[in-house]
Amino acid sequence: MDMLLGIDFGSVFCKLLLLDDFFNIIWKKEIRNRGNPETVLKSVLQQTQHRIHGNKIKVGITGCGRESFSFTEGIYSCNEIISLARAAGALYPQARSLIEIGGTCSRWIRLGEPDEEKKAGAILNFALNERCAAGCGAFLEQQAGRLKMDIGEFSKLAEAAVCGAPIAGRCSVFAKSDMIHHQQKGTPVEEIAYGLCLALARNFIATLLKGRECDFPVLFTGGGALNPGLIRAFNEILECDEKQFILSRNPFFTGAFGAAAGAEEQGHWFTSDQLYKILLNLKLNETKKSISLPSLGTLTPLTSPEMSYSGDDAIRGFLGVDVGSVSTNFAFIDEKGEVRAGIYLSTRGKPLEVIREGFDLLKKQNRNKLLILSVGTTGSGRHLAGKFLNADVIHNEITCQMISTRHYFPEVDTIFEIGGQDSKYISVLKGRIKEFTMNKICAAGTGSFLEEQAEHLDIDIITDFHLWASRSQSPHDLGSRCTVFMDSELVNALKRGVSVEDATAGLAYSIVRNYLDKVVESRPVGTNIVFQGGVASNPAVVRAFSLILNKPIQIHPYNRISGAIGAALIARERAVEKKLIVVKNQRLYQRAVSDYQVSLFQCRNCTNNCQVNRITIEGDVIYFGDVCERYTSEQNSGNRKSIISDVKKDQDQSPDLFSLRSELAEKYIDNPESGGPQVGLPRASFMLEYFPFWTVFFNRLNCDVKISPFSNHEMFKKGLR
Repeated sequence: MDMLLGIDFGSVFCKLLLLDDFFNIIWKKEIRNRGNPETVLKSVLQQTQHRIHGNKIKVGITGCGRESFSFTEGIYSCNEIISLARAAGALYPQARSLIEIGGTCSRWIRLGEPDEEKKAGAILNFALNERCAAGCGAFLEQQAGRLKMDIGEFSKLAEAAVCGAPIAGRCSVFAKSDMIHHQQKGTPVEEIAYGLCLALARNFIATLLKGRECDFPVLFTGGGALNPGLIRAFNEILECDEKQFILSRNPFFTGAFGAAAGAEEQGHWFTSDQLYKILLNLKLNETKKSISLPSLGTLTPLTSPEMSYSGDDAIRGFLGVDVGSVSTNFAFIDEKGEVRAGIYLSTRGKPLEVIREGFDLLKKQNRNKLLILSVGTTGSGRHLAGKFLNADVIHNEITCQMISTRHYFPEVDTIFEIGGQDSKYISVLKGRIKEFTMNKICAAGTGSFLEEQAEHLDIDIITDFHLWASRSQSPHDLGSRCTVFMDSELVNALKRGVSVEDATAGLAYSIVRNYLDKVVESRPVGTNIVFQGGVASNPAVVRAFSLILNKPIQIHPYNRISGAIGAALIARERAVEKKLIVVKNQRLYQRAVSDYQVSLFQCRNCTNNCQVNRITIEGDVIYFGDVCERYTSEQNSGNRKSIISDVKKDQDQSPDLFSLRSELAEKYIDNPESGGPQVGLPRASFMLEYFPFWTVFFNRLNCDVKISPFSNHEMFKKGLR
């Protein structure tokens, strides 16, 4: 009996499939690829050899790991797209699309009619995931580990959930934050699990299909097809029935089957002895040498700069509060702008509780000696904090960070700010913001990235990280990759004998390269660089920046609370302008200790259907979460009674300015009677702002202008696809 051997050498598993000459499965095996491809491949070939029993065999190999080897002539080698299409054409000829969710790779293929002779599906289009694990199986595996369960238990819980919790699916680190927030709110764990499956499915559709249709029937394969929660999620997102969604019978081995089928057509026959010789001569290809990274050298620890006021007399000043996704910071400056007290706390997904905790600490640590004249808030939670505290100033974090830096470094031209989940680049010209950018949907250049990897090495990020990194003589090049991929890279490096010291120093270089590659990109970096944010407390990262850029790096003297200082400085400036001299302590502390209630309601005044948060405190009602600020704008004007009436009775008599604007804009449309070429204008952004101009412009060109309908959830779903 002749045999066929298909090998799919993936980034996480090596899958082996032994078939007879009628394509029946004789034996199948998967082995986890633990960063040692040569040992793994030799192992699977050894396990195959004694099963041949003197028969002839053809061998086909596919998968990203195949490129690590040079194979004997006659062994069929093909890429993953071809092998998957071949398998689909042979096993599921009715399939018109294929979705594969692997460990670190995801693929989509649009298939045509299979070739009758080759039994291979025609490849009409295809897409692969980018260098982000958010649409891969490793994403779910990591989140399952965070929930203290294996992927099998995770899958069953997701399948049984009533609904899915809303969770960010574009980054593993951001998903972790959403999970923590849901756990703190008491969201059932099964809803968190299914929410993660839905997040992965949405991300797959958005990043691989990019608006293209997924033709039905669709074949679902790869390790992800063993996850019932993920199967349910894709069915829900694709809105397909059982006949339109084909589940592969052996989803782990689809690629291996395609490789075996390809070998049957194009491979050579080998005997057992010949296969043994191939095994002996199997060698890894020479890989590119990693970048040589210089030693970080001796590193001096940077102590926490937050302080308490030690004077005997009460001191007047201004308070800045920076509420971020990871930390909440307080800074009190005197009337000259000097920092007299600071507090750095973890936000823990409970911003209001942490604000109250911060005020309590501020009062106790400074013996009630701080007389607050004005309050400024900043950070991602600035609006919530500002309304809660009745702040005088609510300002964005870019401006606050720049003003804080300029206060200490008047000649600054470049600011690097790296926090827990946010990182910012600011270019400054003559004391003003020239250009800025922030990290988008990747946390690889943020503090959370570094903290997660340090946890895997069992190293305290604050006290020990720089000590281990300073002992490295040859930092290991870990590249600049997403958090999930970095997990695998780090584990494999340690198994190959890389020391913890070299891996730690490599991580310091990695976060710097991620930040420069993904945030700064091609933007200019000047000669007067100031580094701030929580990560600036890590001397290993500071030294790595200096060595890579070959430039000196200055550290903000209060790097962890720099944003709060900026808010306090702006509050001081406004107070001087308005001549505010009233001490607010009693009112602020009373506000901070008052009980409050939080409730949710859905605003139905437009198709956004915003989930609006309503906080009631001391008879006041605070709103946030309304995209158009329908409630917050009225609240800021002090007309709270009309807001409550609007929510309860929906009888707001003020004109609907959005509808009025739309009516006035559409009056400009004067399409030609003869009917010219049609031009569609989106009801959004720049086009909507200048709609009268564009309608007249295209009408004068004898074009028929069509405007898009108002946004709704159906349009949002289509946008994702």
